[in-house]
Amino acid sequence: MAVRAAASAAKGNRIDFADVRTVQGELIPPLRALLDKALEEPVPLESLPEGLHLHSVTIAENGIEAHFTGCSVTFRPSSSSTA
Repeated sequence: MAVRAAASAAKGNRIDFADVRTVQGELIPPLRALLDKALEEPVPLESLPEGLHLHSVTIAENGIEAHFTGCSVTFRPSSSSTA
């Protein structure tokens, strides 16, 4: 099964998904309802450094590409980072 959607940057560093549809296989109604519910509101991006803002989002062959803009952004490793 494969699902395709359009994605765009939404206010507040969130990703908005629209036009969600199956392109291969079929979603059973309970799964379709779950997917619709999960994507009805834009999905927030968490743990972005202060000053970094989502500029645009595109769907690529290997996933989602997000482009950011920022000013005076400081990157710090988190305790969950791996080297």
